[in-house]
Amino acid sequence: LRRRFPAFAWAWFAYLVILAPVSGLAQSGTQLVAERYSHLACVPFALLAGAGLAAVALRSRFLAWGALTLVAAACAWRTHDYERAWHDSRSLWAHALAHDPEHDTAFGNLAALELETAQTLKDPSRAWDTMLLANQYAERSVELRPDLPRYLNLAATLIGLGDLRAEGATERFERAAWVAVQAREIARTRSIHFETRWYLVLVVALDRVNHWDDVVTAGEEALREWPSGPHAPTNEELNLRRMTAKGFSYAGRTSEAVALMEATAKLAPQEVLVWLDLSRAADKAGDAARAREAAREGLALADEKFGPNAARKPWYAELVERAR
Repeated sequence: LRRRFPAFAWAWFAYLVILAPVSGLAQSGTQLVAERYSHLACVPFALLAGAGLAAVALRSRFLAWGALTLVAAACAWRTHDYERAWHDSRSLWAHALAHDPEHDTAFGNLAALELETAQTLKDPSRAWDTMLLANQYAERSVELRPDLPRYLNLAATLIGLGDLRAEGATERFERAAWVAVQAREIARTRSIHFETRWYLVLVVALDRVNHWDDVVTAGEEALREWPSGPHAPTNEELNLRRMTAKGFSYAGRTSEAVALMEATAKLAPQEVLVWLDLSRAADKAGDAARAREAAREGLALADEKFGPNAARKPWYAELVERAR
């Protein structure tokens, strides 16, 4: 073959040489192989095809055009097929699962995608179905590869399901807390950095089962990662501060809850819910005057930010009551 068709043999040789480093013989990443690894390696075949087409054109232009049309049609069909697979993240990972039903990364990414989608849906029925699908993906991803992001995704889907329906919520919250705590222990054992978003899942899970001391411990641990001086807090930091203050209040450490929310109000004075939480903390600490003052601050801010729509917010009635 090498003597009769040297160009064909050399094309194959070049293909194998270029492909060898990414063929999976030496693992260097999270995936063994990928289709894109063959793009550069297939250049010799493209050159071979071009040379072959040029040779055919010397004998018959009609035959050359016919061959070119067939090749172009085949490429267009495959491109259209791939366009559907690469349309969005959901179709991409579904395509991956169609080729590998045990693809743990696909299950994990689909779980995260459906979880995010469910959290934005207004229709309770659709939100439930989407969250349930996210939970199924998360369960399978943990079965295939039990690592930290997958554990926390599973905990988040369990919290989401518990928040959406009261039936079975207690069991889901308890399992979510157990899963999140296990993830934290794995991180400690393996000296893995526990990311802020994971702390938030852990704190919310512990909040749902009323483990207030654990909420405080996890919240304080997470908040140490932020600067102590004046800074613009992220949504994650704000949520952690609010959840930790709630933990302080229900753990009987009311003065610490007030101090944390006072500091948070200075960092984020334009957040209505921060003032509401400060009012709650002050009320639980027995400081009725400060509770009323904080509620009035929040109420004025809500009216300024949302106008007539403020009254439609689920927390507005509580602010009005506390401001009296």
